[in-house]
Amino acid sequence: MESTSTPSSVLRASCSMAEAFDHFKQRCAALPSPFENAKRIQEAFPQLADRVLRDGADSFRGLAVLPGSSEPSQMGNPPRWHEDPYHNNEYVFQLNRMNHWLPMLYTYFLTGDEAYAQKILHELEDWIDACPRGPVTEEDGSWAHRRFNGPAAREWRLLECGIRAYRTWCPVLEGLAASPCLTLEIFGKALHSLHEQCETIYHLSPLAWPRADHNHYLMENLGLLQVSCMFPELSQAEVWKSHAIVELCRCMEVQVDRQGAQIEGCPSYHNGCVFWFAMVMVYSRKYGFELPASYRERFLQMPLYSLYATRPCGTNVPWGDTGTVTGTAVKAAVCAFMGTGDSRWLYLSRQFFSFQDILGEAGEQIWRMDRVSEFCRLLTRLKTEKKKPELPLLYYNRTLNHAYFRSGWERDSLSVQFACRCPVQNLHAHIDPCGFDFTAFGVPMAVDPGRYTYKNGEDRKNFKSMKWHNTLTVNRRDGLGVYPLLGIWPSKAGADSGLR
Repeated sequence: MESTSTPSSVLRASCSMAEAFDHFKQRCAALPSPFENAKRIQEAFPQLADRVLRDGADSFRGLAVLPGSSEPSQMGNPPRWHEDPYHNNEYVFQLNRMNHWLPMLYTYFLTGDEAYAQKILHELEDWIDACPRGPVTEEDGSWAHRRFNGPAAREWRLLECGIRAYRTWCPVLEGLAASPCLTLEIFGKALHSLHEQCETIYHLSPLAWPRADHNHYLMENLGLLQVSCMFPELSQAEVWKSHAIVELCRCMEVQVDRQGAQIEGCPSYHNGCVFWFAMVMVYSRKYGFELPASYRERFLQMPLYSLYATRPCGTNVPWGDTGTVTGTAVKAAVCAFMGTGDSRWLYLSRQFFSFQDILGEAGEQIWRMDRVSEFCRLLTRLKTEKKKPELPLLYYNRTLNHAYFRSGWERDSLSVQFACRCPVQNLHAHIDPCGFDFTAFGVPMAVDPGRYTYKNGEDRKNFKSMKWHNTLTVNRRDGLGVYPLLGIWPSKAGADSGLR
């Protein structure tokens, strides 16, 4: 699978690139206008529009917040796609997801300024020219990991192929379909690159994640689904679409237990999965395909875990690679509405979060919604309305061996979480069997450290070790039996661990 095809050769035999471009523009013209949706958002919540305009101006100047920087920093103009100024693989991964395109795209919707469209498309062309796909050869079962699923993959890691497709490239092409800046030449180059990225996902992702038990596989197939639905003229579109739907349903069955908890047992990643699974439901409405009833039933249980994994003070219980600064349960509540129209979790989340907290997450998701007017009306009601959960004070998940219990649903209630889970699911887990987290009177008292960094080194090693968790050790040593499951190996028998 080397990059030997031409832009037109990725299409069905009966379709030219000019015809595909015309059909694509016709389909986009029939969709609800993003400019009208932007107008509704600006009228209802001008602060969301103001934030987009600020972020869009930063992105236009080549500024973004990326791993290693705590404030908007220069990424290049156009971005320096290969550089790693902070010696952090996550910097390269995040840069090559092109998240900074989104505020520029939304600014274009708000202002109609073609300079933003031109800037985005210039960067898209630059990436295609600067980052060709390397050769893909079927040597043995480990090739997917070696070449397209680890730090060495950099710009062409499988995960980035999936995220680019659903999160930035497809929304950008759809949003700029009527712009004079999107020419037939650019469209052809973009479609050819998307074909290569989907081809890579289709062939390699099942080899990397044969059990469908990782959130990466979910995102990779989400990108495959979006491209195959948006561009039915692609020669492999129907094959990819059928494969993606089957595998995304398998992800729901494998990754989410019957109580609605994602198997990593990591609250922030669980809430991220609510978003990814919700987007599948958005696509099912947009592109007219059916999902099994079991998919919806299991999805509707997911916000329940999100609620219990939220401390009374509103932050996440920081289990595994979960951030501790802000709670992400609001994401689950917003995405539950986005997926199904279920608003109850938003009302319940007002018990722990301010309206501004909810509005912040709404500003991230509202641009993707197919119910923009309805969501704006709901947000207006949430300014003054909230509901106290009428739920048990104890929640025990049998799959994760997580127990959450609290004295009440007020912000000053006492809450404690216990977990005893070994072996663990993947590298988002820490060596923390029998650990606990305790909050009282709105303040975390016994705090598990959660995630600090994805950068390999002493800090990452310490945050994963038992000695930095609220759990028991024997002679200050970690439990050696869980090291291989975490990708961590002891430097010598009975000593502290070192990252592999």
